[in-house]
Amino acid sequence: MKVPVRIIVALFVLMVAAAPPIAAKVRINSITISPRVLMEIYKAWDKGDSKVEMVSSKILMMSVESTKAKNSFRFRLEIKDGNVDVASVNFMTTVPLVVGKNVFNAGQISNPANNVINYNNDYLKQEEVMKMLQGGNSQIKGNFQVQVIPLDPTGPSYAMRIAMFAPPSAQNNPPRVIYPNSIVVNTLLPMFSWSPGQGAVSYEVLVSPNQDPTINTYWKSPMVRANQLLYLPSARALENGKKYYWMVMAYDEFGKSIGGLNGRSQPAWFKLNSVGKVNTAVTPVEADAAMRVAIKQKDVFDELKNYKPVALESTSSDLADLLRQLREGSAHVTAFDLE
Repeated sequence: MKVPVRIIVALFVLMVAAAPPIAAKVRINSITISPRVLMEIYKAWDKGDSKVEMVSSKILMMSVESTKAKNSFRFRLEIKDGNVDVASVNFMTTVPLVVGKNVFNAGQISNPANNVINYNNDYLKQEEVMKMLQGGNSQIKGNFQVQVIPLDPTGPSYAMRIAMFAPPSAQNNPPRVIYPNSIVVNTLLPMFSWSPGQGAVSYEVLVSPNQDPTINTYWKSPMVRANQLLYLPSARALENGKKYYWMVMAYDEFGKSIGGLNGRSQPAWFKLNSVGKVNTAVTPVEADAAMRVAIKQKDVFDELKNYKPVALESTSSDLADLLRQLREGSAHVTAFDLE
């Protein structure tokens, strides 16, 4: 019996209409990830937060292909050290997913507050791991792998190996205190100096009698862009003969702490011994000019060309006595500018 063509067409339309819709799928083509992703997860864990903010477009970039347009793309990022789970967190793009190729950077990816981070506390609280993150100078040894699992739309997972914190250029090192560092200072208004933090654009100094300067903080400085700062006369007076601790905090262009676990340098102590001591009336410019004239050795003079003093500590009231104290070591250049 010959079935009319129109019946065949009708049956085909009914079958298509009854078939379940084809689910949208994505395939991750590539992903570039910075070790700072793990840093951000550590920082969130240390503060007890459940949210990771992707504050820099350099942290993560991803290329995916989609079979269907959607309002967003959700995926899960897992970090493992060998077979050991380190952390995992769900992310969502803040721009629509289009059919075909999509490229997302960290600025278009967020971790909504209701998506908590799953931590492996036993791994994260290891002493050597915490020291590495807080100090920012060591390299963490591990067989790290990042796995990205599409959640909505679904798709095959994507895995890649990553050398966390190696080479050192991949790190955002915190600043390092320079002066005063484990020393007695002869002034009630010390000049603090520190090495620049990688990627940092501003700093603030914390001073306290506590070994952790974030506790019982006597002075939190104004935010500065330089890497040196004088203790302000308007701040809480420091007591002679007392030991204090200080640290410097580093921040990026977004005002977020940057470097190590929380943007903090290691704390350093100093002790005040200002009885009978005053800051010299001689200006750093005068001292610099006099030293350049007084020094005859060519090798020393060549080194002197590389810097100029900007802060001094001395009991001297005149230039001649200051030069004598500088030779004897009882006066100090406490900060300088590279030329």
